Amino acid sequence: MDFRKLLGFKTIYGPAISVGVRDMERAVAWYCDKLELDHEPKRTDVSEVKIGYPGGEFDLVPLILLVKIPEGHSNVYAGRHPVIFTRRLQEVHEKLASNGIAVGAIEQDSAGNSFFRFVDCEGNQIEICLEPGLQPRSGVNR
Repeated sequence: MDFRKLLGFKTIYGPAISVGVRDMERAVAWYCDKLELDHEPKRTDVSEVKIGYPGGEFDLVPLILLVKIPEGHSNVYAGRHPVIFTRRLQEVHEKLASNGIAVGAIEQDSAGNSFFRFVDCEGNQIEICLEPGLQPRSGVNR
């Protein structure tokens, strides 16, 4: 099932996160394929590409900003794990796993927030967190 159609709303969301990448073409293809999202501009020979949900004929609702790391520079994003939110943590976890992404177990931090992490094709760690204030549905592992 397409993320954009799952339960009739955007399944993953949040303020756009920045992710550093060395191979823009590979990263764009990976995010669009694995997360079933779109990108703009439609070129990959640029320094930044927005990945997100189509918002209209000429608009994109950005979720992830892929930022090209210049040759010889370090990844200023390394060690960070940006957070994307969801209202359906278990379903997103299962969907990403079914799309071939190695996802970590659903965990709960000391503040009671449920989340899991995955690693993208460039080694960036991304966290998917249950929307704050929502409780996991009964029968669902955190």
